[in-house]
Amino acid sequence: MKAEQAIISFNVYADSATTPLEGVSEIKLPSLQAITAELNLSGMAGKSNVALLGQFDTLTLGVTADIASKAAIASALQGSNGLTVRAAVQVLDTSTGARITQNRTYFMRGFCNQLDLGTIKKGESMGNSTEFELNYIKMLVDGEDVFELDKFNMVYRVNGTDMLADVRNAI
Repeated sequence: MKAEQAIISFNVYADSATTPLEGVSEIKLPSLQAITAELNLSGMAGKSNVALLGQFDTLTLGVTADIASKAAIASALQGSNGLTVRAAVQVLDTSTGARITQNRTYFMRGFCNQLDLGTIKKGESMGNSTEFELNYIKMLVDGEDVFELDKFNMVYRVNGTDMLADVRNAI
């Protein structure tokens, strides 16, 4: 068995840049909240909410920087944004006791909804924060697809399986 233990380190890249954005201290990944429909049918003992296949509520990404770089601020304000987060995860192989480094990669696109330039105070970081509304997210673990959600193109894949193929064919 393998037990994921902690993030060792991570970098954030704007669009297709090869140099990471400077000063990023935290990434708050979005929560995937399914859009639901309420069922309240005769013969049921109450109501039930059922998730609609591949339909998700808003996806909010939060980026916090100690002091946001010029490139980070420009990236946030340019319109549609592409961000890539690459993280090294420490994993314990419980059968051997070996520590393994696993790669987690997130590709995301969206629009900046909020840019907080932070506070200027002598001897302290500024605490810049940026909030993005995502329309695309893809997660890979060690190069293997885990999931992909592209709201504008009606794509939802889990472990490489196209979950919305039948829906697209039906419409």
